[in-house]
Amino acid sequence: MSAIDDLNPYNGFRTGQRESIQDIVRHALAGDHIIEYKGPTGCGKSLVLSIVARALADEGFSKTIYTTPQKSLVHQLANDKGLGIIALLGRANYPCPKVESNSAADCPVPAKKRRQTCPNCPYQFAKEVFLQSPLGATTLDKILVDRSIPTPDIMVIDESQGLEMKLIEQRSVVLPEQIELNRLEPSLADWVETIEMEKMKYETKLERMFSKIRPAGVTDEVAAFMGFVDMSEATKAAKRLTQIERVLSRAKTVLRIAQEAPGSFIVDSKTRAFKLLSGREEFRRLVDGIKLVILASGTPCTQLLADGYSKIEAPHPVDVDRRRVYYMPCGKMNYQERDKTIDIMAETIADLHKKYNRNTLVHCHSFVIAEKLGHAIYDYDVRCRWIDKKDREGSIKTWQEMDDTCLLSVACEEGLDLPGEKYPLNIIAKVPFLPYKSDEWTDKRKALDNSLPPEQRWENVSVALSIQQACGRCTRGPSDWSETYILDASFEWFYRRNFSLFETWFRDALMKKVASG
Repeated sequence: MSAIDDLNPYNGFRTGQRESIQDIVRHALAGDHIIEYKGPTGCGKSLVLSIVARALADEGFSKTIYTTPQKSLVHQLANDKGLGIIALLGRANYPCPKVESNSAADCPVPAKKRRQTCPNCPYQFAKEVFLQSPLGATTLDKILVDRSIPTPDIMVIDESQGLEMKLIEQRSVVLPEQIELNRLEPSLADWVETIEMEKMKYETKLERMFSKIRPAGVTDEVAAFMGFVDMSEATKAAKRLTQIERVLSRAKTVLRIAQEAPGSFIVDSKTRAFKLLSGREEFRRLVDGIKLVILASGTPCTQLLADGYSKIEAPHPVDVDRRRVYYMPCGKMNYQERDKTIDIMAETIADLHKKYNRNTLVHCHSFVIAEKLGHAIYDYDVRCRWIDKKDREGSIKTWQEMDDTCLLSVACEEGLDLPGEKYPLNIIAKVPFLPYKSDEWTDKRKALDNSLPPEQRWENVSVALSIQQACGRCTRGPSDWSETYILDASFEWFYRRNFSLFETWFRDALMKKVASG
């Protein structure tokens, strides 16, 4: 095995990185199948995991696929040339000169003819390089739907905290009206057969259209006489074929689950939504045949997916005093008490914001709370912005370009990085309890939870996960600094009941503080 230091493309390691690499390699060589790697924000998980893959390449682990539910992380890996990870992105990220949009996602060339017709296709070239590389990265969606990707020796799933729900969502589908719920299996089989016939029809249609693509310079009269078609018509047919293939993939999966695990799902009688009750069986299928699976996250939830696995925990690379989490209750934010609490909380947030007069991130959990709390804060002469439901990314970017402004956010617990002095404050205004629902899936999932130990209960794990993920938004590296404040008084009883679901780095950083006044 190559020396770990020789495999590091950068100058030195952060605290705990070398030790984490050594521990993971040792467990892998001992024959462990699943390893949970707890790597807090800023610990450099990508470097650790890429070196692990290279170190194990000399030990018979010849192919590693690095994947994640988060598309943005794959883009980051693609841009980090030092790691040497060959990334395969979605078709839309590659050019295609044959279509007006210049996007390979709109390529009208039939699949059977692509190698012959487009030998220099950027997407096909990228895919072949990815398949041949000993260390490649792609999205989890790609792994789940693209059957041409072979089973690797090692699969690394980074940001794995959302893996269970990702597997459930990937297998969810609203069943069409022709599916008879009282005779589900044969009806699903008929559905699959119908889609396969439609797929064959469009494949034939596209091949015919492609053979009659209108040559450049041909007049409308000649084109009409010869039966030529425009490239745009072939593109429409190709898009429709892609849609059919996606539906077919899901239909086949639903049929397989109905046949193999009839008690593992629910079909809502009102919405006709087919949905798995747990991601465990799909995870087992995902990792079957893989020598080593590494689930990495600052807040991993491996207990929702498997029972037997090893645990490796990296130390937090940021000094605890640079990432403090203060519990400073202003009142409960449940439906009955939130209006009264908002008046108190708004003044507290305004006072905290004015300590620094920079940008403050406020986690509100719902758009209703965000609206009410933001207007209340505004009354204390603090500028506020809100997340736009129709342009989420745009509204966040606009706030980032502003100064001395609060963002009243919803669903920003993950995937938002705010490093630097501009973001000293991170506030959790509402503990992110799951919204009350009375649909059949939620009722059955909660009933399933009741038969499990507390640390495996989906509802508890989801809330603890969201709190901890929210706390990591504004301290992104060893030299960074920020303060997080939890203001919802409901946090205390939840924390006491579910103490074991909170990671060491969170517990070390947590302090109780009394609001002034």
